[in-house]
Amino acid sequence: MHQTICISHSSDVDGLASAALVKCATKAEVYLTSYGNFIDTLKAISDASEVYICDLGLSLGTIQPFFEEVNRIRRFAKVTYIDHHQKVKGLFNYKSASDLKVVHSLKDCTAALTYNYFKCVLPKEASILVAYAALTDYLEEGPIASKILALYDRIHLYYEASTLSYAIEQLGDMLKKLSILVEELSRLKYPHEIESVVEYASEHARRVSEFMKKVKKDAKVGRKYAYIDASDFPKGTAANLVRCLLEVPVGLSYTVKRDSDFVELSLRASSNYTKDLGSITQRLASKLGGFGGGHSKASGARIPKDSLQQFLKALEDFL
Repeated sequence: MHQTICISHSSDVDGLASAALVKCATKAEVYLTSYGNFIDTLKAISDASEVYICDLGLSLGTIQPFFEEVNRIRRFAKVTYIDHHQKVKGLFNYKSASDLKVVHSLKDCTAALTYNYFKCVLPKEASILVAYAALTDYLEEGPIASKILALYDRIHLYYEASTLSYAIEQLGDMLKKLSILVEELSRLKYPHEIESVVEYASEHARRVSEFMKKVKKDAKVGRKYAYIDASDFPKGTAANLVRCLLEVPVGLSYTVKRDSDFVELSLRASSNYTKDLGSITQRLASKLGGFGGGHSKASGARIPKDSLQQFLKALEDFL
């Protein structure tokens, strides 16, 4: 039996940094997963004494199966849920349970919350993982992260965080290679020191340059946002490029896979956007029979394929 397991988000720096911090503190076995697959990942857990779930935001569509699995796991393990996404009704009813701990804040990224939780057993140098995550999640002003970023040279952080973020996006759903990144980060290697990371990042930078040309040619502009089909390209980066290049408050990208009945969406807002993008996405996706969520400046959703145009039309009113 492996005593400690960590399940964390596979698609961004915050998820991998959180997993690396848990691994550094506890020697946990790490399972990386996506928002769409993490319930199945929970179902596969049958033997452990501690389980940490990191950076996997809940939605109205996942809250019930999440609690069903957590209640099953609580029969043999203590469960700690660490997250910074929007609250879902029902989650905090479990705060007082001795074998389920919830660590949550909207003000900091999950890596910052994870570092703070394990601070007494982590080396001080591990705080740099928080810096990478906070920068790439646009939460560098959080109460925990801001103090940590002040301890490091900002230019060095930008380089390392960007290199790591681009490498993760280039790897996509290659979970074995992403798990190697977690292993190396837990040993406190700088991203540029990890084998092939610079090469992955460089290749993704080339793809970004090419996609920028596609945005100018193919993106559709609405009253308050712009959107693009981002098949074969990371959705989060695509949404951000749309927002920046077309100078709109919100950028949206979507991917339709041939073998799926769902469409995956990603949304990004500018720093001065005042509404909560995570709440908007969650409400819209739920109404259309899907699920979604996120935080104020970044969100994602999975909705039935035939609901895409409804989502796009309704989004204008919500924004």
